[in-house]
Amino acid sequence: MGTFTLIEMTARPGGLPALVAALSEAWSPRPPDRLRGCWSVDLGVLNRVIVLAEGGQPVELPLGTVHSDIEVTRSVWHGLPDLMLPSPGKHGPCYELRCYDVLPDRIADVHAAFLGALPTRCALSPLLIAMQSADGAPRFAHIWPYAGLDARQAIRADAVATGQWPPPVSSFLAGRMTAEIMWPLTFSPLQ
Repeated sequence: MGTFTLIEMTARPGGLPALVAALSEAWSPRPPDRLRGCWSVDLGVLNRVIVLAEGGQPVELPLGTVHSDIEVTRSVWHGLPDLMLPSPGKHGPCYELRCYDVLPDRIADVHAAFLGALPTRCALSPLLIAMQSADGAPRFAHIWPYAGLDARQAIRADAVATGQWPPPVSSFLAGRMTAEIMWPLTFSPLQ
């Protein structure tokens, strides 16, 4: 599927509106060519904006005067082979980003279990992207679009009821598992 950069911008309390305004002012007329998605976190770690960009090179962030109030982390990820990122357009508007720390040398096991369970899971709702970290500690992440929070809850309950989801990966994980609910900013190619 290719290489992606995940940029996580965390604003100080009260600073999210200024961060969103700076990004919107710069990117609303014309988002960067490599930008695939840009979301504000609603549930999870708050005061954050998540950017998904194609390629492993940095994306210039138009933070202007708010830069000193923003913590930025960038990580490079490889998309799982044979999974295509959907075209820009409306897929959500509710997105869930799930990320897991993986034990050393167990990422292949996570891939196999995830890919094995994916057909049953994707019959209920489409996957946006699944990827593994290319830098730092081994991690696995996936993003799912939903029509809303109620749809997410119903689809996840149906997925668990199949007995095929979640995939049996717990013995391969290092411990930390996170989930964040995100909503696209107005200029995000993925809505």
